[in-house]
Amino acid sequence: MENSFVKTFDNNDDMFSYLEEQQKQAKKLADQYNAKEVIPKYKYWALNEPSLDLVIVGKRWEPSANPTPEELEDVESVNSAMESGWIFARWYSFACPEGELGDNHISRCFPIPDFIFSFCLQYIQGE
Repeated sequence: MENSFVKTFDNNDDMFSYLEEQQKQAKKLADQYNAKEVIPKYKYWALNEPSLDLVIVGKRWEPSANPTPEELEDVESVNSAMESGWIFARWYSFACPEGELGDNHISRCFPIPDFIFSFCLQYIQGE
């Protein structure tokens, strides 16, 4: 089951050890990709999931011009995750043409220009 999205554990200690190791690896990759500096520079991102034959494009989440207190809390959380390389965005694909908020690691993504994002989004949404 190594190539599966599902991971099972015999106990909670094993699960938390695994999660801790994954967080360390994510942070190490974030440092290699200079995530803290690179992610804020780009609004649009893409990634390819060859195992699913799926291309995903995303628009990085940004707070509104007059953020609510809840949005300000989200900003702190998003910024903290970004330091570990996570790009929080609305991601679009043929599997989810309406878009879904979520995160992907910078090591799996690449920035794209806005016209490429717009083209892909129109294609995905059948416009």
